[in-house]
Amino acid sequence: MSIRIKLLLILFTFTFIPLGMLSILAINNATQTIEHEVESALNNLVDEKVGLINEYLLEKEHHVKILANLPMVVNALESLTTVFAQGVTSPAYLSEDMAIRPALRRLKEQFNAYDLLLIAANGDIIFTVIHEDDFATNLRTGLYRETLLASSFERAASLLESRVSQFEPYAPSQGNIISPLAAIKNELQGQGQGQGQEAHSAFITAPVFNEDKFLGVVAIQLNGNDYYHLATDYTGIGRSGEVVISKLEDNHAVVIAPLRRNPLAAFNLRFPIGSEIARLIQSSVLGEKGSGVSIGYEGTEILAAWRYIPEFQWGMVVKIETAEAFDDAVQLKQTLLLLGFGILLLAVLVAVFFSNKLTAPLVALIKGTEGIMKGDYNQQIQIQTLDEIGQLGSSFNRMSTQLKQSLKEREDAEKSLKRVEDDFRTLVGNVPGVTYRCACDEHWTMEFISDNVELLSGYPVTDFLQNTVRTYASIIHDDDRQLVEDIVTKGIEQKKTYTIEYRIVNADGTIHWVYEKGNGIFDEQDKLLYLDGVIVDITELKHAEKALLEANETLDIRVKERTAEREQVTAELSQLINTANAPIFGIDTEGKINEWNQQTAKITGFS
Repeated sequence: MSIRIKLLLILFTFTFIPLGMLSILAINNATQTIEHEVESALNNLVDEKVGLINEYLLEKEHHVKILANLPMVVNALESLTTVFAQGVTSPAYLSEDMAIRPALRRLKEQFNAYDLLLIAANGDIIFTVIHEDDFATNLRTGLYRETLLASSFERAASLLESRVSQFEPYAPSQGNIISPLAAIKNELQGQGQGQGQEAHSAFITAPVFNEDKFLGVVAIQLNGNDYYHLATDYTGIGRSGEVVISKLEDNHAVVIAPLRRNPLAAFNLRFPIGSEIARLIQSSVLGEKGSGVSIGYEGTEILAAWRYIPEFQWGMVVKIETAEAFDDAVQLKQTLLLLGFGILLLAVLVAVFFSNKLTAPLVALIKGTEGIMKGDYNQQIQIQTLDEIGQLGSSFNRMSTQLKQSLKEREDAEKSLKRVEDDFRTLVGNVPGVTYRCACDEHWTMEFISDNVELLSGYPVTDFLQNTVRTYASIIHDDDRQLVEDIVTKGIEQKKTYTIEYRIVNADGTIHWVYEKGNGIFDEQDKLLYLDGVIVDITELKHAEKALLEANETLDIRVKERTAEREQVTAELSQLINTANAPIFGIDTEGKINEWNQQTAKITGFS
């Protein structure tokens, strides 16, 4: 690496890297600040919408309380309760109904309610503005005694205070439900939902008194789409923002208002609780609150804030795609990156300029040294300055002269070493057997082995040098390999000369017997450096020993045969003497009788 590059790297390390890190830190801080502001704004927006729902709820509840205290409503409930017993088709009831209906219809429209109902103290629905199937039924004993309206009536009648129910399907208001597409068409044409087309309804009930007497309950049925404007108000959430209002139903998060991307979503889009889709919508209906980056139900990355609305048991998610939400942060980051890149480029140009100016004399010195590196030791570096670079040039010139002299001395030494090596190889070649030196590693790598190894093994010496092709241990007979290793290891441990006789397998497959003698070479710290030794072919000696052994075995057999024959003859002669009719006896050289047959014993009387 050139000095110029090193200078640039030093400048880069101590200037550009800190500058880059500070730029990155500044960019990250700026983008995080913008992202935090966007997230805070989204939290404020969802809290504002939740507040609007609460205000909407309080407003409707206030309307019902006003209704409950209107003299007109009190009088209507008293008079209708009296004539209801005569039947809703009786002249008396129809007369009372005709008298109060216009005023109550106006109140229903003024409060933007789906219906307005008067319920007697015993649970009879004695008046409704729109006369659906629940009219003239009893909420305690009739067909709709287990409906949302019945439970709202009971709570208001028993607790004697206004009550707000949840939004749930109400059968009498669903008889004419149309397709979602037709409902959207009506909305676009300004017609709204018609009678019997409520996907779900909520009731606000309040007790009605005449002084201290409980007369019954007044109820308004809220429009099922009365809150849709909250979901379709996209102020503050840009082009990709959405407001998702949902509720928990049958272990599903059910969207209950139109979506920006799916106007038909209300009551048609459902997400199973626990699924990987629409996790934030699920969290909101499960009572959780939070904000952050996630994946929306449509599969895009979003920034969202979610809340739970306990009054209606709804969940609300206000979301916007991160690509749009963080667009300002991305643009700021790009601007800062371009600015940082421009500053960095300017700094690089300045650094290159000063680097070239400082290194120009060194470049001249490098060109001069290249000639020396190629072997031209006669070249001299021409330096005109007297500073450190000039001193370096003088040192190089002296080095060139010294290198030239050292090269000549080295060449002479190499020639002498070559002669010594040739003499050594000639000497080793005349020694019977194979001489070797091997390293003390796992494979006993051969550092030197004489050429006679080819006569011994049939493999060229180059195969064994540095274990290039094979190790010497690989040609040792399988039955002897462990023995050789054990004896060599023992010799090394005891620092004694080891001798071994073992077999090797020649390249042609024949078996040769060898005799090896060697010892470990240790340094002053008793560290094993290598093994030196000699290996001699003793195959013929082994064959001679085998032949001699076989001859000795043959001689032993012949001696045993002759001894057996003599013993047999002796036995037969002794038998002949003992059975002869003439007396026979024998005396040895010492005058002792050694034979005395039976006939002699008979004649002499001595046995």
